[in-house]
Amino acid sequence: MKPIIIAHRGWSGRYPENTLPAFEKALELPVDGLEFDLRRTADGEIVISHEADVGMHSNGTGLIKDLTLKELKKLDFGIKKK
Repeated sequence: MKPIIIAHRGWSGRYPENTLPAFEKALELPVDGLEFDLRRTADGEIVISHEADVGMHSNGTGLIKDLTLKELKKLDFGIKKK
């Protein structure tokens, strides 16, 4: 049986995880699928983020459920923090 290869949060080893570049580049690899998590914002919008707290992967603080999409769009999610 051939194993299934899933790009976890996109190509997160090379690009900031859960970003469009990470997903686009992962699809250029021989993968069978992408893995990501969905979360709801304070104003009911759906966003992709593994962490509930934006502080780990952005220059902001707070929980996604407590922030609006407009507030989230002001943050830089292109940075890597681990």
